[in-house]
Amino acid sequence: LITVLRTMLLWKSRSTDKPADPAQQHHHKSKMQSIAKVFQLSVPVLLRECEELTPADSATALWAFAKVGVVPETLFSKLYDNVVEGAESLETPALAAALLVSARGIVGHLPVQRANADGAADAQNTHQDPAKPVICDWRLLDACEERVQASVQDFDTRDLTSVILAYSLAHAGSLELFAVLHKSCLDRCRL
Repeated sequence: LITVLRTMLLWKSRSTDKPADPAQQHHHKSKMQSIAKVFQLSVPVLLRECEELTPADSATALWAFAKVGVVPETLFSKLYDNVVEGAESLETPALAAALLVSARGIVGHLPVQRANADGAADAQNTHQDPAKPVICDWRLLDACEERVQASVQDFDTRDLTSVILAYSLAHAGSLELFAVLHKSCLDRCRL
């Protein structure tokens, strides 16, 4: 299921330009609605099977839902906990993506779907107000700081950018971390 969501999201990203032809615009809108529907249908399955997901799968699901633009709060919480518990096993691209999603959750940059009384996501109850309570905490950023410092050379430029943005956006990380990130950026610029 995670692979399907990731593939659909990548397909969506390749088709974000709105066509000029009115006939093609209808097809484009229909395709985007289909992708959103698949994500909505996957929520109960992911909630039920969340404990079985690897931390990498959980990180991919967090990234995918954040990219789609609507994050079910209950699902986010379970996936996030799974990522925090297994953060040491994440490969650097998954770690960078998870850190950035975490930071966006901390500062309120993720549109959150609150759950109804029956636990289902409420499509009408989506919040994008930056003043709303955060849906995330600093556990992942704090837990990964030493690893990021020790393996900064393993991040490619895009992932390093995500890591820097994550720690900056969340106002997290020590002076030592930012010194290591700064040096890594300078070293890459000199190449």
